[in-house]
Amino acid sequence: MNNAEVHRRTLLSAAAAVSLSAVGLLVHRSGGESATIDTSAIAAQARAGDVLFRGTRSVEGNVVRWFDGVSDYTHAGVLVRHPAEPVWGVVHASSDTRRVTLDRLDTFTSVDGIAAAGLYRWRGASPAAQQTLQADAISTVGRPFDGAFDAAETTRLYCTELIWMLAQSGGWAGEPVLKPISTPLGGLRVITIESLLRDLPLQRVWHSGLSQPSNPLPV
Repeated sequence: MNNAEVHRRTLLSAAAAVSLSAVGLLVHRSGGESATIDTSAIAAQARAGDVLFRGTRSVEGNVVRWFDGVSDYTHAGVLVRHPAEPVWGVVHASSDTRRVTLDRLDTFTSVDGIAAAGLYRWRGASPAAQQTLQADAISTVGRPFDGAFDAAETTRLYCTELIWMLAQSGGWAGEPVLKPISTPLGGLRVITIESLLRDLPLQRVWHSGLSQPSNPLPV
């Protein structure tokens, strides 16, 4: 485990112990308590390059909610046609694998504690532009996870940083908007999911039914 990942795990553990116990949110949902996300509904409306958000009620998901208020979403990836299987896949920067990963859609939406999902499309993007974004997303698979959440360090990526970078490559975004986050171990400046939804030309095309998300810290 590298130093950035140790820092991240320590930060989240400390935040969970300090903040969640204080506000009574330390609730880890097992797979049996997870919501069932209708992947057929997602697949029926999906286009290559769409952004898929998910929200979990795991310990880390609840840390997100403590920092930024009640929100449906805590993670995001890009929908792509899976190059090895006849299914939809999701490219996302995963803290579990510590790299940018390509998962099947049903894998991405069946993690422990999942409670919500939402499909968003680039407003005004042509089919060709979305195909280019798909190719750009697939090209990032294997890059290291950015456990330090350092938006200035571009060889490593966290989930919202990946989405913002792809938006920049498509000409849909400038420099990222960074939000200061205070933690028990110091301050961070991160690209939040709120910023993706507020500052990028994304429009919602499907949602699993919970409340509109606010601004979670990406995990």
